[in-house]
Amino acid sequence: MPKMVKEVYAGVQYDFSSEEGQIASSTTRVFRIIKSDVGEYINVAATCGVQIGQEHPSESGLYCASYSAQYDGDSRMVIVATFNYRTTPGGGDAGQDPGQFSPDIRPANWSISTTLTEAPAFEWKPFGDAENQVIGGGFSWRAPVNPAGDRYEGVTKLVPISTITIEQFELIDPTRHSNWVGDINNAEFVIGTLTCPRHTVMFRGVSTQPALEQWGSVLYRGWKASYEFVFKRNLIHLNPNSEPVALGWDRAQVVEGVNIINRSYNSVAAAEAANVEAGSLALKKKESTTGVAFEIEGWPNTIAIADNTAGKKVRGMVLIGEEARPTQRPCALPIALNPNGSPRWSGATQPVLVYTYQVQDDLDFSLFGLRLT
Repeated sequence: MPKMVKEVYAGVQYDFSSEEGQIASSTTRVFRIIKSDVGEYINVAATCGVQIGQEHPSESGLYCASYSAQYDGDSRMVIVATFNYRTTPGGGDAGQDPGQFSPDIRPANWSISTTLTEAPAFEWKPFGDAENQVIGGGFSWRAPVNPAGDRYEGVTKLVPISTITIEQFELIDPTRHSNWVGDINNAEFVIGTLTCPRHTVMFRGVSTQPALEQWGSVLYRGWKASYEFVFKRNLIHLNPNSEPVALGWDRAQVVEGVNIINRSYNSVAAAEAANVEAGSLALKKKESTTGVAFEIEGWPNTIAIADNTAGKKVRGMVLIGEEARPTQRPCALPIALNPNGSPRWSGATQPVLVYTYQVQDDLDFSLFGLRLT
């Protein structure tokens, strides 16, 4: 047992700062310990009754982060111990200081940076009357098509993309999470006040390095893990005037192709009623007596598809020639399709359909054990 332990106030420091990256406030406590004899061993923390992680007795919100001890001058009997208290940077629930928690349960630190990236645009919203160029409201989101109903190529938009970095202490080697790189969230993901809908956050990677930290009387040996996620909301209107949905990392696919599934219709009117472009079906033809080679038979009221093609995949067609005696040629570019594979009518409410598909594996992000609150 030491002969005397006394807290002294000479040399106590108080520091306060509002500078970015600096500790907001810190202070010290100084103890003088007088040993019973020269060879006595002194456990400084136990003798002074102070452990790392304990709150300052009179300065609320300051927690012991480190301490040091040294002999007083040339004396081998007197030890001066200094305990450093400070605020701890990082997040905590309801304003709690992370320094009061042991490393294995301490809330994670996280940071976010956001930028813009270019992405394909599967929709646009006209700002006015296209014919008269009159600016006005009431226009809905729609596929970027020309007046003939053909889709414009190469239309792009800028979408925000956020990189989220989360750091925390781990007792178990976190490299086991490397197998999930590239997976997306299968449920809503919340960080701070940001709520990320399903399939909008991708796990991009994890990096680790060995870490050693003393808290209280326990020495924690583990890893400092840094997780990186990428949040892409990517809003899209799947139907005119509908509420936008967060497409995220899923794929929006225009329903189109150069091949179609040939469907039977007996007139152009019947085809259009079913949202089918009759002129793009592979129709039965006959030799013309007017100089138009192989004009469509029965156009437009008694048309029929080519023999033995019902329900089969054939090349989509393009209507050409005289209006009264048209003929067809195979399409050179993709044409819009219906869900059943038939060519979609250009006068449909949605002349071009857009479907969404999942292309990345999804995962329950709770498996990472992130301590975000």
